[in-house]
Amino acid sequence: MSVYSSMYIGMSGMISNEHAITTIGNNIANMNTVGYKGSRWQFADMLSHSMVGPAGSYQVGQGAMVTGSQRLFNQGALLGTGVSTDMAVAGPGYFVTKGSVAGVESDFYTRNGQFNLDKEGFMVAPEGFRLQGFPADAQGNLQSGLGDLQVGAVVAPPKESTAIKMNVNLDAQAEIQTEAFDPANPEATASFSTSVTIYDSLGNGHQTDVYFVKTGEGEFEYHVLADSAEFEGGTAGEEVEISSGTLSFNTDGQLESETQDNTTVQFSGADSQDITIDFGDALSDDGDGSGSTNYGGESTVDFLEQDGYSVGQFQFLQIKQDGTIEGTFSNGEVLLLGQVALALFKNESDLRGVGQNMLQETQLSGTPLIGGADSGGRGEIFAGALEQSNVDLTNEFTQMIISQRGYQASSKIISTADQMLMETLNLKR
Repeated sequence: MSVYSSMYIGMSGMISNEHAITTIGNNIANMNTVGYKGSRWQFADMLSHSMVGPAGSYQVGQGAMVTGSQRLFNQGALLGTGVSTDMAVAGPGYFVTKGSVAGVESDFYTRNGQFNLDKEGFMVAPEGFRLQGFPADAQGNLQSGLGDLQVGAVVAPPKESTAIKMNVNLDAQAEIQTEAFDPANPEATASFSTSVTIYDSLGNGHQTDVYFVKTGEGEFEYHVLADSAEFEGGTAGEEVEISSGTLSFNTDGQLESETQDNTTVQFSGADSQDITIDFGDALSDDGDGSGSTNYGGESTVDFLEQDGYSVGQFQFLQIKQDGTIEGTFSNGEVLLLGQVALALFKNESDLRGVGQNMLQETQLSGTPLIGGADSGGRGEIFAGALEQSNVDLTNEFTQMIISQRGYQASSKIISTADQMLMETLNLKR
């Protein structure tokens, strides 16, 4: 074997360690890149050369070569950010995004959970890639097909009022009214009044006034009035009765029975709706009633609610560990908006990096297995947190020293072989 071969062997060692330093440098440069997975170079010896000598045949190596790089997929530390749209995957799985790289539209995969809402309400990565998941319909049912998650532009639909629950105490010492109730002058005969806002099918709120008239001991009428202008052909400032009924109390001041004469209401421009009014549970068989009362003392409203609400504008979202996204709206409603999808690969080592912290499927990586988080072996999603790079600086600096020494030692092979050649050339002198 010639001295020249030794020089090439030394050169192969220098080139191999150059690649190692490049990889180490890239790891260190990305130590603060969210979701970055470090890599390492893989080396192998080159095909050996067979020689024949006095003692028989033997093999001499031809140096080192780089066979490829291997991405390391160990978990990075999770760092809380407090940003509701930030997400970190604890365990296996990749966020699925859709976008364009070098003019090619495709799905890309990443561990970087830095997402935000764009002007159209889509959840997007910093590069504009749209996060993929399972959107929900208006009723909050998740769809089976994968698609863009547009959560910021969702509007919570209104709900018409269908039930009013009211617990009141009507003063037992109030005077009995002998005059009939007059909607045009309700205060003249009412013993007590309160108000409640009810909503029509369009989400419009309508204030109604409820007047209570004492007609006898333990006997009351109630009359529900609304502005006439709220109805087709009505006049502003005039009140019209939309419902009425009676309340009967026993001598213990507990509600014994209640009636309602009319339940159907149709506001202008809206659908007809049925509204039932409940003043509490009727007296039970054991004499222990609940709900509205007729005790001596000031008339008060102890409890009041109705089940309708107006249209709601999106305010903020919450992401759970299974990736489901819930939105809170200005009308107080909380709706399911979708679920973040995660992808698994049988061979994630062969995913192809395309830059911008994105990976792309290859034939060797296999087809992605896409589903919801915390299912099918996929990891959990932690909102308000980001996964840090898994680069270990201690290891990287150690490998840097080793690679540097490897490069230095390989260069010594070349310089030593060069000296040997010089000695050979000097034989002619």
